Formats: sequence, C-alpha cells, structure tokens
Amino acid sequence: MDRNSVTNLEIQAFNRKLSKMANVFSHVAVVEIDLNRNCFTQHGMHLNKSGKEWLSKLIATHIYRLVKSNNGDVPVIALNWKNESADKQNTVNVHKKSKISPDQDNRLPSK
Repeated sequence: MDRNSVTNLEIQAFNRKLSKMANVFSHVAVVEIDLNRNCFTQHGMHLNKSGKEWLSKLIATHIYRLVKSNNGDVPVIALNWKNESADKQNTVNVHKKSKISPDQDNRLPSK
C-alpha cells in the first residue's frame, strides 16, 4: 500500500485537523491506531476476532481515562435545534390538507 497516495495524504491531513479540534476539549480523545496485518481477515477489509478484541479494549481504556479525568469542566457547545412546536404545527397543517391524521402518518397502507 502506498503511504503517500493522494487519498492517504488527505486522510492524514484530515486526521491532523481533527486532532487539533479535539485537543480543545478535555472530554474528547482521538484514538490513533496502527494495526498490523494479523488483526485483519484474509481479504484485509475487516477486523478479525483478535483485531476487534484489541480495538474494543483500546477504546474502553480511552473511555475509562476520559471519565476518570473529567472534572466537570465540560465546555458547552451551542446547538441550533428546530423549534419543535413550530415543527408540530407544520405537521398538523400538512395533515389537514391531506386529510390524514398525524397518528396515521407512520402506519403502513393496508392491503
């Protein structure tokens, strides 16, 4: 595998940016792995049993460290949520026009 292919270079650049972004937060960690060929199935696309066990233990260890070291100083990230009442009103208006009640919306058509 060519470690200097355009795709690999783009992945490396993205991973560097992701790591820089994650460093701002104490409750976020980027788990860097370098698995050898023995961790993969014969075709090399999927982890085998030992690879999955190794990776799951690594992730569990990182989670444990994050939880243990978290002192409650988690920065607040503002999220722009939809206005649920306006969304419900739009749903009711659509159902009035189509003569379908909101409770019938998720039902499958009867045969």
